[in-house]
Order: sequence, then C-alpha cells, then structure tokens
Amino acid sequence: MSSDRENIQKTSEKLRDLIRIHDFLYYVEDNPKISDAEYDGIMNQLRKIESDFPWSITEDSPTQRVGGKRSERFASFTHLIPLLSLSNVFNNQELVNWHNRIEKLAGITPITYYCELKYDGVAVSLTYENGIFVKGATRGDGVQGEDITTNLRTIKSIPLKLVGDSFPESFDVRGEVIFPKDKFEILNKDRVARGEDPYANPRNTAAGSLRQMDPSVVASRPLDIFVYGIGAFQGQIPSTQEKILEWLTDVGFKVNPNNKLAKDLDQVENYFDEWVDRHQELNYDCDGIVVKVNDIDLRDAIGSLGREPRWATAYKFPSKTAVTRLVGIGVNVGRTGVLTPYAKLEPVNLTGVTIKSATLHNQDYITDNDIRVGDLVSITRAGDVIPRVVEPLVDARTGNETGFNMPNECPSCNYPIVREDNESAHRCLNLNCPSRGNHLLRHFVSRGAMDIDGVGENLISQFIKEGLVENIADIYDLTNEKLLSLDRMQEKSATNLLESIARSKDRPFEAVIYSLGIRHVGLETARLLANNFSNVDVLLAATRETLLEVPGVGEVVGKAILDWFEDENNLEILNRLRGSGLTFNKTESSPTEPSMQGTRFAITGSLQSMNRAQLESMIRELGGTIANNISGSVDYLILGSSPGSKLTKAEELSIKVLTEAEFMDMLSKP
Repeated sequence: MSSDRENIQKTSEKLRDLIRIHDFLYYVEDNPKISDAEYDGIMNQLRKIESDFPWSITEDSPTQRVGGKRSERFASFTHLIPLLSLSNVFNNQELVNWHNRIEKLAGITPITYYCELKYDGVAVSLTYENGIFVKGATRGDGVQGEDITTNLRTIKSIPLKLVGDSFPESFDVRGEVIFPKDKFEILNKDRVARGEDPYANPRNTAAGSLRQMDPSVVASRPLDIFVYGIGAFQGQIPSTQEKILEWLTDVGFKVNPNNKLAKDLDQVENYFDEWVDRHQELNYDCDGIVVKVNDIDLRDAIGSLGREPRWATAYKFPSKTAVTRLVGIGVNVGRTGVLTPYAKLEPVNLTGVTIKSATLHNQDYITDNDIRVGDLVSITRAGDVIPRVVEPLVDARTGNETGFNMPNECPSCNYPIVREDNESAHRCLNLNCPSRGNHLLRHFVSRGAMDIDGVGENLISQFIKEGLVENIADIYDLTNEKLLSLDRMQEKSATNLLESIARSKDRPFEAVIYSLGIRHVGLETARLLANNFSNVDVLLAATRETLLEVPGVGEVVGKAILDWFEDENNLEILNRLRGSGLTFNKTESSPTEPSMQGTRFAITGSLQSMNRAQLESMIRELGGTIANNISGSVDYLILGSSPGSKLTKAEELSIKVLTEAEFMDMLSKP
C-alpha cells in the first residue's frame, strides 16, 4: 500500500514538473514546445490523479492556481523592505543633473547603470519560502499593502514553485502586473458586443482585476508580470542589478528581455532614444525607462531620500498631449491652507481617459505662461497620470480671453489670503476653514493615518454640513444616535463605523503624528519623529536644534513642526485626541526580545551578511534609530568593508564602533 502511494506521488510530481516546464516556455519565454491539446492532456492526467487521490494535492500544484475562496475583504500586509517610489526626470539636462548628484554621493567615477523599461502596470511584492510562492501583496503606500495572494496565484507567469534549489529560505520579489494590449482590445470588443461599456485603459483594468474579490474572475483576465528586483532577502544578494535579474530568470521568473547595461550616461541616452521611437511596438503600455545604479553596494552607500531611492530614477518619454478649451479656473483649498488653481476644461480624451480638469499649480505658473480663460490650451498627463495645462495656443486667440488672479479672500471661508515673500503659494490661515477641515478630515481617516474604514468624501461632507464634525477630534465624539441622524445611514453601517473608529485608537504613534496633517510631515518623517521622541510631550518640548538632529528633518520641516505645536487651536485638538485614547507614545519592545529602544546607529561601508536596507529595518523594528551623519548623539557605528569618512569622525568623537559580527552578538544578549 505504501508503495502504491509513493508511485502515485511520484507520478503526480512528474506531471507537475512537466506542466511547470511548459508553463515557463509558454508564459515566460513565449516559446511553446507542445500543442495546446497536448498540454491539456497532461493537465487532465494530473487533475484525474488529484481527484482520485486528494491527499496527493500540493499547494504549489498547477491545478491550484484558482483554488482560493471568494474574499470579502483583503487583509493588510506589511512589507519588510518598503517599496520605494521613483523620482522623475523629463529631459537630458535633468538626467545629467541626477547623474552628477549620484557621482558626488558615490565619490567615484565612472558609474555603471542598468536600464529597464518603465511599464505602466501595478506594482506587487511576491514572497517565496523554500522556493514556494506563499504570499503576494499590492504596493499600497510602500509600507502597508493588501494581501492579494489568491488573485496573484491565477497569473500563470508567476511561478508557484521555483526552478532548482539555488534560492534562500525566504525572499521577496518585486514586479509589475500588466494587461497586454492585444488581450485588452479583445476584452473590450467582447464587452461592447455584450452591450457593456469598454474599459478605459489596460493599467486601470489590471488594477481593478487584482482587487476582484472572486479569484475566478481574476483568472479569466489574461494578466502578465515582469519582475524587476528583490526586497527582503535572507542571505547574500547578487552583487549587481544585472546579476539579480539573471538569477531571477534562472529560477523561473519572467524578466523583461529589453533590459540593458549602460557603461556611461551616453549609453543611457542611446537606450532612451531607442525606446522613445520603439515603445509603441510593445504589447504593453510603457511611459519611460528606469535608470538604476548597477552596483548593489554602491546603492547602499548612495542611500535614499524619504521614499525615493537616490540611486534610481525614471526618465519619462515626452508626454502625449491634447488640445481643448479652458472654460474657467477654479480654486481648491488644501488641508494646509494652500490655494491651488485648477483648469475647468471642455471634456477631451487623453490616453484613454476623459479629462475635464487639470492642475495649474499656482498663480506664478498661470502668469508666466500667460494662460487665460477662454484659451485653447495644450494639456498633458504628467507621468501619464496627473493632467496638467502645458501652454495656451496664443495664435488661436480671438481677443475675448480673460486673465486670472488669485482671490484676495478664501473662496471657502472669506478669510484674507496671504502670500509670504519666499513662497509661490497663496494661503488661507484660518484653521477653522471648512475646506481645510474637509481635506484634513480626509487625510486623518486615510489608510496611512488613522485608517478609519467607511469614512469617504460624501460622509465627511455630511458630517460638516450637519455640524457633527468640525475638526478631527470630533470624530471620537460621534455616537450611534448622531450617525443615524444622517441620510441613508443604516444601523449596521453606523455600528461598523464606530468599531472602526474605536480600532483606530490602537494605531501606532507614527500614524498619529502623520494624521495631524502637519505641513511637510509625510509618513516617513512621522516615522522618524516617532522613533526619535518617546512620546508627544517630548516632541512638544523639542527645540529647533533637537529637531534638526533627526535624520531627514531640515530647517523647513523643523519650522513647520514648531509652528504647528505653537498654535493654541492645534494644542486643544491634540489634548482632545489624547483624551480620546489615541497612542501618543512609542510602543515599547517586548521584554523578552532584545531592545534597542532609544539607541542611535550609523552605518558605513559595504555589508556582508545583509544589505543596508535590511539592517536599518532590523534596527528600527527593535526600537533603534538610524543617523545619516556622525554626531555626538550617535551611540554606535556599524562597520562594513571599505568604510568612509564616518569611521574617522566616529573615532574622533569616541563613538563605539561595531563590526557586523559584534552587532549580531549584541542582538543575542538579553
């Protein structure tokens, strides 16, 4: 009996291996070796065995790609290594400027780059353990994404089991899910034939597909993927981007065949010029190229700025444009009081999207470009996303066009508008301005902030209209009775909303700081503040000098923080939030785990046991903080090979220097 079981297991595994080989040839290399009928025959054999002997089914079996249950809601997923956003350059001079900054930061020349196409898709992270695909997530805000494992399993170019055994116990792969253009056209033709509206563009359709609750719907969409890098990685990663992608190809991933090594900036430009001319030949949307420093150790030395890696940038193709009529200019008031003019346009289709409005940035932009109401204007989608007015068609003017000036009073609250000498922005300083409050409330409940589900733009408008919520602290005074007084609010919805509000009280200190809407304080700066100040009282007592010691906090950010905490209205709201039970202190590490609470580290040189991002993530998880420069506030300098000037300065200041081994020993001690 045992022998029969072993034979069944061996036979099913051989069939699985054979299917994986042909899946790779068909979906990754686009080079099928057998007919569809032969492939179906092999798959049917495997299905028959697994049907007769359910115990033989494995999680990585090709038959299990659409085996998940329908989901009611996606769970949150935390990326061990954040998925960073890319900076953009739009012309040769901007690329040269970026290159010059890289050379200055690296301290060496020449620098070898790796060039890749920038696909217009959906960024995802794939986690593998012992060569098996176990978890997949959206990018989200770069730190928190959504667990869409079941949906990603349906994409046949994502291997469920890797080839060979040359991979670490656990690692993450970064990629971009795309909807091929030819298959998108077929999908839209089928929808039109059924009397349904066609989808707007492949990128949005790919994103919508991945957020389907029913994986069988996702499986019906011919999604594809290109992988372009790795995230968290147990062990020594390959030394260059080129070698990383070679290794990913070897173990079964689909890597774009058009990537290319560039030994200097001229070769980067040649690559860009080639694909400006050829990108329409591609079967997927592509809006530029990505230029990366090839050497991984050099990347660690160059580092990141906030949520953007300094060592990579996106070089965008010239944007597509359209011409339409500017019929009016409106003004939005943001949560920090900045007035932003926007163009009201006659609707026009641009890259598959109907555009009715576009940004005009500020008064200086309108004046400098002589943009007038009534003009025919050229518009583009910056990065193929945000519509923007490029220029007026001056020769088409009739003489009836009118100029525009920003109002002297806030269009929302009639408060006088000010413009500081060193700023281009006009600003409403009224903290009780309804528009500021509306935007701040939307920010406060957003996922990166207090993550309160069920509070959308329409509900916030109702809150304000009915006088239930005037500022963010009022959220925690909402009751079941107050909510049920609103139009179309049902008992279950009110209960769910109150439960979500209650859960938000457990959000970490950094999320609370971010939720306050302090000018210039994004998620990354909020995290740095939470790591450097043990509670809100310590932060309140911070001086300019103390704030400037925090990595990433400069004069502008520091002044914005001090200004916010000096305002009595803000302090009143802060105290009300504190009284509502929000988390206003850094969460202490578990006493059973090694703790680096309050310990400050700097890093120099090339690491051997892990990359710099992994080390920084480990330190932060244990309560420590990272310093970009050496000062008297640094407790330890972690020393890699080929250290820089940080070592000399650390020795001058008598700062303790740790090798990687000594640092790991520190972790093992209670």
